[in-house]
Amino acid sequence: MKTILRLITLAVGFFAGIFVGVRYPQQAANLDRVRAEEQAKIQPKIEEAAAKAKLEILNRVFGGSSDSAASRVPGAGFVSGGGGGGSDVIMPPEKKADLMKEMDQAKKELQDAQSKMGGAK
Repeated sequence: MKTILRLITLAVGFFAGIFVGVRYPQQAANLDRVRAEEQAKIQPKIEEAAAKAKLEILNRVFGGSSDSAASRVPGAGFVSGGGGGGSDVIMPPEKKADLMKEMDQAKKELQDAQSKMGGAK
């Protein structure tokens, strides 16, 4: 019953949107323009948040900052002091190097986006 009601509501909303768009094209164009402007305002913030989340995940994988390419993954050795509990990540050096490059590139993109946002204010 709920599914049928939701489908009917969806259909009514869809056809009401089409009706309003056809009947009042100028207002529909204005509404679309306003929506596009709002999207343009929040898009840099969304991209910045996505870049920060990606950097956070990569930092969590590597267990620290990406400044030193020779940094060790915690607990990767046979005799490691501390850590444990399955939270440590062991990965091949070539994959680690690829991820380090990706993280550095993401940091650079984040800094570029932040400088563009700072310059646009």
